[in-house]
Amino acid sequence: MMAPVADNSRRRLKCISLGVNLLRPLYVGLFGSPEEEAEILTGNSGGGTVSLLAAACATRISVSVSSRYFDTFAGSLGSIAHCDYNYVPGVLRLGEMHDVAGLIAPRHFLAVAGREDHIFPIAHTEAAFAQLVRVYQTLSVPECCEMYVGAYRYYKERV
Repeated sequence: MMAPVADNSRRRLKCISLGVNLLRPLYVGLFGSPEEEAEILTGNSGGGTVSLLAAACATRISVSVSSRYFDTFAGSLGSIAHCDYNYVPGVLRLGEMHDVAGLIAPRHFLAVAGREDHIFPIAHTEAAFAQLVRVYQTLSVPECCEMYVGAYRYYKERV
């Protein structure tokens, strides 16, 4: 059994939760009330960004599949010049990508990663996933958190 998440991690999650709550009005304007019927949201690259962030905001998303996005901010988007829309300004002051994804728990989350992805390096993806699994283990639902690693593409059959 894993040790409980450290107090500083809980504080970080509370801060990230506050940031996510600031995004709620935007989400409601685009998609409607987050408490309506359950949905599955999946996306690749920029769509993976939307899938992860929207699920962190809205509990009605029962399954989030983030393809070719889940990684660490520092090891991916923070280390190269890449699409600005994949990054929430100031988020690293609150936590890493696995902290944001932790807000999805205990709902289902699947990270789809590319073994040869140079924008989202697999070593950073695996490190972020190891941290995220701790959150799911703490909530006693590790089976709800998965990662699939393949070539550099979207895997609709896995989803």
